[in-house]
Amino acid sequence: SMAWPGYFAAKKLHEAGYSAVAINLRSVKPLDLKTLCTYISKAKTVLVVEEGAAIGGVFHHIRNHFTNETIFNAHWKQIALPDEFIEHGSISSLRKKYYLDEDGIFQKSTLFIDQERQDIAADPIISTARYSG
Repeated sequence: SMAWPGYFAAKKLHEAGYSAVAINLRSVKPLDLKTLCTYISKAKTVLVVEEGAAIGGVFHHIRNHFTNETIFNAHWKQIALPDEFIEHGSISSLRKKYYLDEDGIFQKSTLFIDQERQDIAADPIISTARYSG
């Protein structure tokens, strides 16, 4: 499950002075649109963290839904497994390698936010974590 790493990364972001919310997507279908809409409508950046492949995952499902709505202007970012063969290893070592642990999510989040701030004045970010258990 990516819920706990996402939650702890969001806590670290708050401690570092960033605004972040971690949302545990218990399921992709049905998608909890009411909860997501509440946060995405206020976000400058939405970061979707998933322990699945980057292509065709929950990121694409959520982004496609909300980018069809004209009221959402967030920049979308993703942390997921690349479209390549994933070597064998312990879950913790693979999560670390692909930035899917607490520290990796924090590191990528700050990178994304700081890049946004260089381009535009970024406000809140939302870090969503997918429940895959």
